Amino acid sequence: MISDLHAPYLHQDTVKFLKALKKQYKFDRVVCIGDEIDGAAWSYHETNPDLPNAGEELKRAIKTLQPIYELFPKVDVLESNHGSLVYRKAMTAGLPAAMVKSYRDQIQAPKGWNWFEGLKLDTPLGPVF
Repeated sequence: MISDLHAPYLHQDTVKFLKALKKQYKFDRVVCIGDEIDGAAWSYHETNPDLPNAGEELKRAIKTLQPIYELFPKVDVLESNHGSLVYRKAMTAGLPAAMVKSYRDQIQAPKGWNWFEGLKLDTPLGPVF
């Protein structure tokens, strides 16, 4: 499981760490439990003037995620508060969801990345929700 990458602000050794885990454990399924991007520039919190603007943050987030997309071309992703920020901001502005492109397109995720509201994983120790 991967969680809380908060691209583009992830730790500088994240990709190196994930590569090492993949090599050591040879897992057959990857689940991201949310917050793959941060969205600080478009969140409901006060905007930090020392961080990039919304367009630049998104460009950096996409660039930061590219090596992770290459490392894990197929990922089950849980919907999250950061991933839904653009949709919630659109709703606040009175815009219908049809006016906002898909989250996959927003972050240029590969077709093997699929989003779910929830997942149940059956493990040798029992189910994980």
